[in-house]
Amino acid sequence: MDLVLDASIEMTRADGSNYYTLDQIETSVNFAFGAGYKLHDKYSVEIRYQTGRDILTHYMGWGSDYHSLSFILGYTIF
Repeated sequence: MDLVLDASIEMTRADGSNYYTLDQIETSVNFAFGAGYKLHDKYSVEIRYQTGRDILTHYMGWGSDYHSLSFILGYTIF
């Protein structure tokens, strides 16, 4: 599940003044693929890729290709 919490994109001029603000950031459907390995029931490693999605659907003329690649390390305590 993906939630957007008070997200915005602000563009500023070189002098620091606000030029433009995009404040209607939306989430959209995408897919995630991953693979992992657990060693001795204690240590784990995983790599996960989430495909691109357009988070600027409310803005005509603007587009985005938001995607992510994660490398996750884990340790099991109990």
